[in-house]
Amino acid sequence: MNLLLKLIFRDAWYHRARLALAVLATVAMSCMIVWLIGSIDLMVVKFDQDAENYLGHYQLAMVPGMELPTENTIPGPLQGPARPLLFPSELIEELRADDMVVQVSPARQLRNVTGKMRDENDTEAALRRQRSITGLPTQSPVIIGIDAAESPFELESGRWFNNTQEIEGVMGTGAAKSLSDWGGGDFEPVKVGDSVVCRIETRDFTVKVVGLIEQRLEGGGRAAADPAVGALFIPLRAARDMARQTGGDPEKEAIRTDYVYVQLREGANTRLFERTWREHLAKRGIDMKFLDVDKIQDRLNQTRERGAGGLMGGAASLNSIIVFSTLVSVLIVFTALSMGVNERTRVFAMLRAVGMSRRKIAALVFGESIILCLLGWVGGMAAGWLVLQLSVWSQPDVYGTGKTVSLGMQPVLIAGVAALAGSLLSAVIPAWRATRISPLEGMNRGYTQAISAKWFVFAAILGSCLIVVNPVLVYYEPIAKGSELRLFLYTYIGLPTQLLGCLLLCPMVILVAEKFFTPLVARLLQLPKPLLASQLSSNLWRTLGTTLALCVGLGVYSFLEISGYSMLAPYLQSKSIPDTLVTFLPNGLPEAEIATVRNMPGVDSKRFLPIALDQSRFSQRQSERFEANGLIKMQTSAVVFGVDIDEAFGPGEHGGRPLLELPFQEGDLSSALEKLGSGGRYCLVPDSFANRAGVHVGDKLELV
Repeated sequence: MNLLLKLIFRDAWYHRARLALAVLATVAMSCMIVWLIGSIDLMVVKFDQDAENYLGHYQLAMVPGMELPTENTIPGPLQGPARPLLFPSELIEELRADDMVVQVSPARQLRNVTGKMRDENDTEAALRRQRSITGLPTQSPVIIGIDAAESPFELESGRWFNNTQEIEGVMGTGAAKSLSDWGGGDFEPVKVGDSVVCRIETRDFTVKVVGLIEQRLEGGGRAAADPAVGALFIPLRAARDMARQTGGDPEKEAIRTDYVYVQLREGANTRLFERTWREHLAKRGIDMKFLDVDKIQDRLNQTRERGAGGLMGGAASLNSIIVFSTLVSVLIVFTALSMGVNERTRVFAMLRAVGMSRRKIAALVFGESIILCLLGWVGGMAAGWLVLQLSVWSQPDVYGTGKTVSLGMQPVLIAGVAALAGSLLSAVIPAWRATRISPLEGMNRGYTQAISAKWFVFAAILGSCLIVVNPVLVYYEPIAKGSELRLFLYTYIGLPTQLLGCLLLCPMVILVAEKFFTPLVARLLQLPKPLLASQLSSNLWRTLGTTLALCVGLGVYSFLEISGYSMLAPYLQSKSIPDTLVTFLPNGLPEAEIATVRNMPGVDSKRFLPIALDQSRFSQRQSERFEANGLIKMQTSAVVFGVDIDEAFGPGEHGGRPLLELPFQEGDLSSALEKLGSGGRYCLVPDSFANRAGVHVGDKLELV
C-alpha cells in the first residue's frame, strides 16, 4: 500500500503540469455546480419570504372571482359567460363577527401611471413617466387603498401613513426602485419624504411617501385585483375619493371594496376557515378565492417564469448543466490520464515484469484520478463560494442579502459526487489500457497498442444507424403529434442514442480527417508531411478525448444559440404587418382626433389603420376546456385587436397590396373576410396560439 501511494504521488508530482490542467477542469465543474445550486437556494429562500411580505401579519386575502350558478339559475345558451364580482360590502361585517377573525381590512385597487416628482412644483412627473414608457406596458405601482390604522407590513424605513387631508402613502421597495426618473437623469429610487404624482384617467393626484416596505415586484402584472403587486398603499378613503373624482359612481365608490385582508387568531386553522367560508359563499352564488402565503408564492413564481427572473429555467435545465459540465470535465481528465498511460508504457511494463499485479496497475491510474477528484473538489468549493459571495455582494436585490453566505450540504455533496463519479469514470479506459500492456512488448520503445481497422468500420456503421434514431423520433408524424410521448422518447431514447452514435463515429472521423487534412495542415504550417501523418491515430485515446470535449463544448454553444433564436423568433416583427405600431397611453386616442393623426406629416394616410385593443380574460369554462386538453399552463387572457376589415384586408389604393397580408394555415382569406364582415362574433387567431390551445377553424373561444 505504501509503495502504491509513493508511486501515485511521485507520478502526480512529476507530471504536475498535466495534473494542474485536469484539476482546473474539475475545479471549474465543481465551481459551476456550487454556484448554481447555492444561488438557487438563496433565491428560493428569498422568494419564500416574498409571499409573506405581500400578506404581512394577515393570514390570507379574500378576492372575489366569478358569479357562480345557484339553484335559481336558469340554464340555457343565453345565460352568457360568468361575470366578475366585487367584494360584497355586507360580508365584511359577517367576517368581523367570525370568532376566528381578529382583523378584516378592506382594500380598493386602482391602476394608474405614477411618476417621481423632482420638486414640489413638478406637476408633469406622471406625464413624463408616461412618455418614457410609450409603447410598453406601464409598470407603475398599483394604488392599494387599505383600511389599516397601523402598518400590517414590516417597514424597512419610515412610518405607516396617517389618514389626513394630505394623501400619504407607503410604497414597496421594488415599486420605489422602478420609479427612477428616466427623463431627468435621476436614477435614485423613491425615498421616504419624496412625493409622486399618480395619474388616473386625466386627473393627477400627489402622494407623499412616508414609508417603504420590502416588496420586490415593480408594478401590477395582472388586470384583476391581486395583492401580489408592486404597490403604493394609501388610506382607503383616499383611494375611493380618487376613483370617484375620475368618473366612478359616487354612491358605489363610497362602499366599493375589491378584496379584503384577513388576520386570524393565533392557532386558528386556516384551511378550516377557508373551507367553511367557501361552502357558505358558494350557496349564495359567490366564487371567492382565498390567497394564503402558498398561493401567493405560486403567483409570484408564475410571474418570474414569464419574465427574465426564472430560476435558471427549472430543475431540468439545472440537471442538464450539471450533466454537461461533468461530461466536459470527464473528457478532459480522461485525456490527461490517457496521456499519462501512453507516456508510462515502459514504466508499467517494468512494474509488470517485477511482479506487480494488474489490479495494482489499475489502482495506480485510479489513485491518480482520485487525487484529481479531491483537489478539484476542494478547489471548486473555494471558487464556488467566492463566485457566490461576489454575486451576493453585487446583486443584493436578487439574493436578498448582502452578508457573508455559507454553503449548504446539498451543493457540497452534489459537487463531491459529480467530481468523484467523473474522475472514476474517466479512469476506466486508461486503467484498462494500462493493465493490457505486455511486460515484454512494453519494453519496446516504439510499442503501441494497435486497434484493428475493422473495429473502426463496425463502430462507424453502428454509429450511423444510431444517429438517425433521434430525428425519426422527433419528426416522424405519428409520433410528433403527441408532444408528451415525443418528449419522453427524445429524452430517454433519442438523445442517448444520438450521443452514443456520435461517440462511435468519432474514431472513423479522426482517421478520415488525418488522411485528407494532413497534407493541407502540413503545408500551412510548413512541417514535413510524415511528421503529421499519424499524430492523431497513434495517440487515438488522447485524440478521442480531446475531440469529444470539443464536440460537447461546441454542441452546448450551438444548442444555446439555436434555442435562443427559437425563443426570440416569435417576438420578431412579422413581415406581414406594418413596421410601426403606435400606442396612445393611458386611455387611447379619442375618436375625434384620429383624422388629425392620420394627416400628420410623415404618416401615409392611405396606409393607416386605427386599432381598438382589449385584454380579455378567458372564462372559467374556457379555462376548464384548456385544462381538459392537458393545457394546465395555458395563458389566462388574450389580447384582442379590433380593426376595420376593409381597411385592413382590402386592396390598397389603386388595387395595391392590403395593409395586412396574413398567411393562412387553416381556412382562406375570402371565407374569413366573409365571416368577419357579416357582423357576427368571429376572429382570426395566430397559429402559435392555435397550436398551443388546440383550436381549429370553427371552434369557439369564450372571453369575459
